[in-house]
Amino acid sequence: MAGFVRTFNIVVLAALAGGLAVLVLHQQDNGQTGSDDQGPVGPRIDGITTTNGRTVPFAPPPRFVVERDLAEVTIDPTPAADGVRVILSDTQHDATGPEDAQYSRFVMRPETAQGVAVLAQFQIEYDPAFHRLEVNHVRVTRDGEIEDRRDRLAIDFAQREALLDQQILTGAETAILRIGDIRPGDLVDIAATLYGGPEAFDGRATEVFHPSSQIPVDTFSLTSQWDRGTPWTMLGEGPEVTVRHQGSRMILEIGPQALEPAVQDQTIPPWYASWPVLMVSEFGSWEDLADWAVPLYAPDLSPEVIDIAADIAASHPDPSARTMAALRYAQREIRYFATVLGNGGYVPARTQETLRLRTGDCKAKALLFLSLLAELGIEAHAVLVSTSHGRTIDQMPATPLAFDHVIVRVRLDGQDYWLDPTFSEQFGTLDRATQPDYGFALPVEASVTDLVAMDVDFSARPMITVRERFALSPDDNLVTVHVEYIQDGPAADEFRLGGVDLDDSTVRDNLVSYYRLTYGEARLTGEPRFLDDLALNRTMLSWSVELGHRAGETDDAETAPRGSFFFQAHAIQSVVPQIGEFEREMPLVVGYPYFMRHEATVDFGETDGWQVPELRNAAIANDAFRFDVETSVENNVLQYVAELESLTAEITPDVVFDVLEDQSRIPELTYVEAWSGDDTSRKTAP
Repeated sequence: MAGFVRTFNIVVLAALAGGLAVLVLHQQDNGQTGSDDQGPVGPRIDGITTTNGRTVPFAPPPRFVVERDLAEVTIDPTPAADGVRVILSDTQHDATGPEDAQYSRFVMRPETAQGVAVLAQFQIEYDPAFHRLEVNHVRVTRDGEIEDRRDRLAIDFAQREALLDQQILTGAETAILRIGDIRPGDLVDIAATLYGGPEAFDGRATEVFHPSSQIPVDTFSLTSQWDRGTPWTMLGEGPEVTVRHQGSRMILEIGPQALEPAVQDQTIPPWYASWPVLMVSEFGSWEDLADWAVPLYAPDLSPEVIDIAADIAASHPDPSARTMAALRYAQREIRYFATVLGNGGYVPARTQETLRLRTGDCKAKALLFLSLLAELGIEAHAVLVSTSHGRTIDQMPATPLAFDHVIVRVRLDGQDYWLDPTFSEQFGTLDRATQPDYGFALPVEASVTDLVAMDVDFSARPMITVRERFALSPDDNLVTVHVEYIQDGPAADEFRLGGVDLDDSTVRDNLVSYYRLTYGEARLTGEPRFLDDLALNRTMLSWSVELGHRAGETDDAETAPRGSFFFQAHAIQSVVPQIGEFEREMPLVVGYPYFMRHEATVDFGETDGWQVPELRNAAIANDAFRFDVETSVENNVLQYVAELESLTAEITPDVVFDVLEDQSRIPELTYVEAWSGDDTSRKTAP
């Protein structure tokens, strides 16, 4: 499903540090289509034939456009650090006419050869299934003289499909305007308009603007016209939005003003609006949006669906088992491939087509899954979610652009289950199936009036448990360790997806690599085992390692030879939150959810004189994580148990320092050392 994860901005985007820059006009996923030849722009002027044999019209701007006089724009003579100075970025948008129209104008000055190379290939990205492109002007000012460059312009079209390696086909195009004879110091002035929008929205306009830039903009201006009362929201901290009314119109304005480069902290949550986002939508409410989507996801009981459901019913008498069988069918039998061409970004493919091709995106898989459940008599509905912005959707106006994914909610025996048919093949009973939590979601049901919080409980069981059992030989020269690596729920799903080939030499080497690095000498003994409990959705990998000697053998001149043995709860240490910034202004994203438990047993056998100078016992809790450790020694056996659990997906700036301080305590608490002999004064730091 298309959604907010795509870019809908009309700003200058630059990546000059890498030697490349893309200056992009975007207008995607806007409201209504259709106009006559005259439309809002008047008669056409002429056009240019592209190298692809297509014609791009040159035309005056739409009638609502007020063209800014450059004489009124302050032109900073200071050289730009990145080789291109953006003098003017002007966007004017109108959603009140016979078709949605968005005009954008950029005035830029290349100051280096690199800057010339960037501007000589001006790129306009858009979706030809939705939009019609017109170029309004291409001008170059040199030594005070304005030159019309239509006669020194070539246009190429490229379809890059940057997401194809992710099995997503968008159909988006890039029009490349190759402008001849540009020199450092020229003023390059380009204006273009995009008309139209998806038919899937039934004539309702919706738009997202990003009033920000990665490079300085001397003068930025944005104007957007809507019918009175159209809901809008500014997310994040950005320029002030002025609202004025003109008859039946509402006009949103930003600027004209300078824009400083937008900056953000590292590792911020994807749902946090680090840069300002202006969202406007003619969908009046979330209820209105749900009603729009209901017909799209009505069960599609094709003959193929009926036959598949009959087979499932014959093999699985229990409704919960039938649910999981239908889910696995959508996951296993339908290969993921998203064709989001035109309205395909919002309208699911019919089940007959999905089954014919054996491919489908999230929308197609969701429709197939809920159609199977409908035929099986199990209540289910499609659910619109966002994989990135789901935790902040409640702050947005109702718009399809808020979502980028579709899953299914199943109601069975009074319990709700959130199930994703695009996951890899899942096992386990329904109550143990992995459920995603994307934050807020919009169930596609006629009775739904608002977003709902998914609130999936991740605390039911551990995800990963590591067990180590060390045994020291009587002569103190040999240590064996038996290891069990147990994964539940989503961890088991992920592990299964990767596959385990215990005959692969690389895999077998990896089983002992940690012990070899830690203890110096280690070899695999016996055969590793992999157990997969599909009913519990649990996997276990077990193996044994022989250490050639105890780590830390020493010889003290004043005492008899003695040695030491140590271990570290390496599984815990590997998932400790890594926070590198003490001071920040934005939230920090951390891994969530996870639950790690590390159990270690050290059997000292018949050897006397082993002592553990420091038993690790502690409990740490903060806004980010919980860590508990207990250590005991009884009958010459050391028992160590530690748990680390994430409690949130983000850390607010005000507690980052406290979390970092707590985090710094964990490494020492994961390290335990034992000494043979009476002297316990020697101790190695972790």
